[in-house]
Amino acid sequence: MNPAGTLVASACKDNHVRLWQISDRRTIAIFKDPYEVYCATFSTDGKRIFSGGRTTMVKEWEVPEDALPDYTPKEQVSEVSLR
Repeated sequence: MNPAGTLVASACKDNHVRLWQISDRRTIAIFKDPYEVYCATFSTDGKRIFSGGRTTMVKEWEVPEDALPDYTPKEQVSEVSLR
């Protein structure tokens, strides 16, 4: 699950990493690997997916821009003072 809790990435022995939108359970992206994929996880910023499989190498996939949530993590929010 991505940090915002809006997307899930799944890995499959059919050589695919799938990106799912939780709200409607829709597949919004499919990434094809030449080999079996056993695991997938998101980067801490949620913009990339890392997967691993039969080759024991880590692959990096970019989450499509239109799938990224419209939020700013609290540590990046700047406060403005109106005086």
